[in-house]
Amino acid sequence: MIGSRVALLAAMLGLVGNTHSAEPAAALHPAPPRPRLVAFIGEQVSYEKLPCDPRHAERNGEVDEFGCAPDDYAYLGRYRIVEPLSGEVSGVVEFESAGFMLDEIAASRWAVLYVGIAPTRTWLVSELSAAVYPTTSGSWATCDTDYSYGKDLLGPVLLAGDPSFGDVRWMSARGAATRFPPETYAIVDGRARCRRGLELPELMEALEAKLAAYGGNNGWIDEENAPPDP
Repeated sequence: MIGSRVALLAAMLGLVGNTHSAEPAAALHPAPPRPRLVAFIGEQVSYEKLPCDPRHAERNGEVDEFGCAPDDYAYLGRYRIVEPLSGEVSGVVEFESAGFMLDEIAASRWAVLYVGIAPTRTWLVSELSAAVYPTTSGSWATCDTDYSYGKDLLGPVLLAGDPSFGDVRWMSARGAATRFPPETYAIVDGRARCRRGLELPELMEALEAKLAAYGGNNGWIDEENAPPDP
């Protein structure tokens, strides 16, 4: 009888010991943070070309002394937050981007940007960015006729200061119309003035539709930034 009690007590102590030892182990190995997505209006600070790894180069086109073609290079962009749109973000944000994604936004001082943030990398999400300009109403708007947003969303815009997008006095009529399509620009005093684009609410509607097409909050995560399997 005494032996049975001793055995039962030992078994109970073993269960208690296992219960207490499991809790610290879980605490020591918390789940890694998942990538998150933020959206904001940013003012460009700088762009820096990053070194190319020739082992991953696609070699499309002429290569340089490092064994890389222009499209093989990525860039580190830095933007100062002007207005957060989604997610918690402040200060200056750094992100990686392929060069082809900068053709439109990098020429503008301001842009709407969707940026993925993971523990080891921050990146500009493909197709979720747009150059914007301040408007007379104190908001923001694009200047374009990019019908991929949805033709019905495009409309008249009034940009603050009525900025010039180019001098056409030395261009032919055909050249001016090609460079500055009349459905978007008006030529005033020999300079192209933007007259058509997307106001910020319509732009965000279009970008959110593209995000939804990615599959909610997960489709924008590429393999490199996916969280590890449980």
